[in-house]
Amino acid sequence: MTMPVVEIKVIEGAFTHEEKRQMVERLSEALIEIAGEPMRQATHAFITETPSAEWAIGGTARKAEEVKAMRGQPRSS
Repeated sequence: MTMPVVEIKVIEGAFTHEEKRQMVERLSEALIEIAGEPMRQATHAFITETPSAEWAIGGTARKAEEVKAMRGQPRSS
């Protein structure tokens, strides 16, 4: 039995490897804090990436560069 499990869905390319690592680690720690330390070995967190422009926000398909701009990050050249 595996639980708890958290799936994080993001637009591919909108977050760096380091940001995604922090997401899975911090969310895992939050779950363990709530569920209890004995659940550490059964706690799973993973990220699923959706290709850029195949995810709509507010009814409009968005590209990774647009999400970066929404986050206040410069667009890649």
